Amino acid sequence: MATGQFPADDAETAANVFAGELKRWRTLRGLSRTTLARRMGYDRSYVSKVESGAKPPSRDFAFHAEKALHSGGALYNAYREHSSSVERSKADGQLVRAASRPTQPYADLIAGGVPPVGR
Repeated sequence: MATGQFPADDAETAANVFAGELKRWRTLRGLSRTTLARRMGYDRSYVSKVESGAKPPSRDFAFHAEKALHSGGALYNAYREHSSSVERSKADGQLVRAASRPTQPYADLIAGGVPPVGR
């Protein structure tokens, strides 16, 4: 997913992209929400809310989902797009839920410093 793909006022769309990616990777790996939640260290209901788009993903949630599902960077990149959209919306003066931008590069967070392979 390319940065800047969404309009500045469309943080919700970016969150829905993350939710779609989460569901796609969970299904691809053959995991239930309960099993994924256990692997991530989260409650099943929280995973369900993020996957349905009812709650925005947090940085920690995206990191744990990425690790549990081995998505090659797809989930973390979708989170980063969501985070960027939220920041752009806030800069435009719109009220959206706050989400923090990752402070560490992807490679430092995932796979022991090895960058993800392209999709």
